[in-house]
Amino acid sequence: MDDYINLPLLGKLLVVAVLAPAWWPVIKELWKEIDASLVEEGGVFGEIPTEKEARKLSRQRRISGESLISVPLGQGKRSGVGPKRTPTAGKAGPRQPAPKRRGF
Repeated sequence: MDDYINLPLLGKLLVVAVLAPAWWPVIKELWKEIDASLVEEGGVFGEIPTEKEARKLSRQRRISGESLISVPLGQGKRSGVGPKRTPTAGKAGPRQPAPKRRGF
């Protein structure tokens, strides 16, 4: 009977099946992210979109801001625009340094 049942393999498969609720959502989200990152190329298994569709997809990605895009330090999401200014920033004199905080 030992020749027909491989108990170590059966135990490993049982562990994978029992832990599936923990790892399945992670795998699913990774798949969605990979597929979304390749949308201009048609996704993982899709067809290459036409030029018009590719421009539309690129525009939608920029508007949503959900994609993982490398942004140089200091530029933020506003694509190179300087630091955010308030309406009274130009009227006031030189900025005073912020008071030092106590503690850590």
